[in-house]
Amino acid sequence: MDAHIVFASTYPPVVCGIGNYLSYLVGAMQRGASSLVAFDPERYGGRVVSGQAVDPHVPVRFALARPTTGPAEIVEAVADLTPLPLDRTVLWFQHAPDIWPQFPALLRALRHFPVRKVATLHTVHFQSPQTPSGLRSTERQMLGDLLPWLDRVTVFTPSARQAVRQAFPEYGEKVTLLRHGVHGPQPIARDEARRRLAQYLGRVSDAVHPRGGASSLLRALDDPDAVVLGSLGFLQCDKGFEAVYDLRDALQARMPERRVVGLVMGFVRDRADRRNRRLLARLAARADGDGRFLVTTLTPDAVFQAGLRALDLNLYWPESPTQSGRVAHALGVGASLIGRDIEGLGEALRDVGAPACTDFEELVPCALELLRSPARVQSLRVRGLEYAEQHAWKRQAQCHLEIARALLDGRARATLPALAGSAGARSRVGPSPGRRGQLSPDPLP
Repeated sequence: MDAHIVFASTYPPVVCGIGNYLSYLVGAMQRGASSLVAFDPERYGGRVVSGQAVDPHVPVRFALARPTTGPAEIVEAVADLTPLPLDRTVLWFQHAPDIWPQFPALLRALRHFPVRKVATLHTVHFQSPQTPSGLRSTERQMLGDLLPWLDRVTVFTPSARQAVRQAFPEYGEKVTLLRHGVHGPQPIARDEARRRLAQYLGRVSDAVHPRGGASSLLRALDDPDAVVLGSLGFLQCDKGFEAVYDLRDALQARMPERRVVGLVMGFVRDRADRRNRRLLARLAARADGDGRFLVTTLTPDAVFQAGLRALDLNLYWPESPTQSGRVAHALGVGASLIGRDIEGLGEALRDVGAPACTDFEELVPCALELLRSPARVQSLRVRGLEYAEQHAWKRQAQCHLEIARALLDGRARATLPALAGSAGARSRVGPSPGRRGQLSPDPLP
């Protein structure tokens, strides 16, 4: 092994989308290529934890505290975890502002620590009116503080990369596109996916709202003519889950000959947030046991994948997304997608030819058209599985190691195999008005 990456991030048993992302990534890496310094579940601000399984061969030290982690904990952990000299080691952060609220100060304190430093930026906006580049003003300030101390940053979408490069042309060579990974192509027939989901729901019937509604939901899943649309994932107030019920009602009015069901299924990570508690109460109040259902459970990975494929439409209607891991997971099972044309979400949808809608008035006819077009559904399925083939976790793991080797070898550019993704159908970058369209691609760094 000629390079070793020590990732710094949340990690199971903390329930966190970024922690899950990292668990999939390191689980796909060759043994000995990576290790982790992670947040101690007891010192991570009271987040709910779970018994999620992780790769037992990946060394982990739970040494970080939020928000008070200092350089000493990281230096000690990296020195203990890496099997190689520090000059062949890369410290790779998984960054989101709520995970690392004091990140610029931490990086400055680590400036003399002799390892290469990389950060994957999980939250980058590029359509904000606050700056010419489309970054939010707080993001621009933060990136201005981070980029001098990092050897490389990676982002998930071409437009996010363009926004950062536009705002900081002097650091343009540091910004690399590295797509969100996927659980490889896992094609599942819809009927089989519904069977697996129904089996699970039968075991957790107490989590189905309204109480006693499980049998009605199971009948819908067993009905091949029923239209089941929904959204699965962590239940947060800004992710637009209530739109599932709104779309269901609109479609049922336009398709009276078929039963249309709206399913929201997920888990509230942070019940201390009153906004999330209010969301849960609203969803439960609207669940009627006939066309609208809520399932509140932390879903195992295998069931989550089956659930995505079981739906005739996976709806994504958040307020302000930067990218969507849920969309990436849905592509891996060949699911049907529709969502909001905004930021990285709209970009991801258009990459595979899925409808990306500007408002609810556009959403309803687009959803009807998709449901009535088996040929387009099959095209989406094929393109989604192609994405999964190209961006499977194992291949993304190879890209991470190649970036690390390039830094350690002093190469200005990482020679990535054609794995990280083409430029795709990029969104408008920046706040200027006008119709969104495609931008000419630039090469991968």
